[in-house]
Amino acid sequence: MRSIINNLAVSSRSWSQSIGFVDFIRYETRIPQRFRSPHLLKRGFHSDRNLLYPAEFEIDPFYISDFRYSMVARSLNPMAVQRELASKPMFHKKMQASGYADSVPLNYGIVKNGHVTPLAEYSGGPVFTKPTSGKGARDIQAWQGLDMALSSLPDRGDYLVQELLEPHSLVSKIFPDALNVLRVVAIRPQLGEPALVVSAIQRFATSLNAPKDTFGDGGLLVDVDSSTGKLGTVVGVPKGRRMVMNSHPDTKEQISGLVLPYFREACDLVLSAMDVWPNARFVGWDVALTNRGPVLIEGNASWTNLMMMQIAKPLSRDEGAVHWFKSIGLTRG
Repeated sequence: MRSIINNLAVSSRSWSQSIGFVDFIRYETRIPQRFRSPHLLKRGFHSDRNLLYPAEFEIDPFYISDFRYSMVARSLNPMAVQRELASKPMFHKKMQASGYADSVPLNYGIVKNGHVTPLAEYSGGPVFTKPTSGKGARDIQAWQGLDMALSSLPDRGDYLVQELLEPHSLVSKIFPDALNVLRVVAIRPQLGEPALVVSAIQRFATSLNAPKDTFGDGGLLVDVDSSTGKLGTVVGVPKGRRMVMNSHPDTKEQISGLVLPYFREACDLVLSAMDVWPNARFVGWDVALTNRGPVLIEGNASWTNLMMMQIAKPLSRDEGAVHWFKSIGLTRG
């Protein structure tokens, strides 16, 4: 293990690269010994990727390694972009100021250490609360009404209180007890040029993790054709190993082969959001597909889960994207 780490290490690193190296090693040390494949680690992949990725990833040159991604991920976007997108109130404020108020959830208020700052008139109905910063869907919760939410939230911490979005009927039919968010990755190879969508993954919750739809807690990831919105391979890891299916394990509803509603509109919304942050270079956007159309939940500018995006195929084979990936060190030149 030590010799492999020494092979991966570089003699001089920026601060962001050092953090990335630490993150890579920290993840690796959490993998049980029986799941480790040293030859993958030597190639820069986490040593359990053979349990999660399709078998062909080991010979497919377009897969981005975990080590390379860890080393450059936090330097892909300026710190100002990372800070603004990490702050959910700031993200919503900037989207609203840019004319996209109808394309983000309605915010009723911010709760800061038990004190409420109203942002919009509440006319009744369920609400959704989440920390103003944070990752992995931690501490999110749905409430029957605003009063219940305000009386139940902790006295310490900052929370955003939003309308509770309802997923599109097609998405809800597959699994009704979660929002089931679409992740769309957009890149901007050259500043001043238009951004492009390079990858999309649809998440579905299961009975193991609802109302969250996070993959690590028992959710499903579904490959999405970026040109058509057609759902492909459905992958879950209920016991730590890759399992491929065509339908939802709880509802038995067919998934593979369906076309996502409003997918093209969702991609257009993501590209519009990239224009709101013209210095953004690489962002994973979370979009809720609802009956009223796509609603942008948030942007992930400091760390877009690479494993999640490559669960069925490489992040992208688009010629322009691959050329940029090589130029910034994400893939071998």
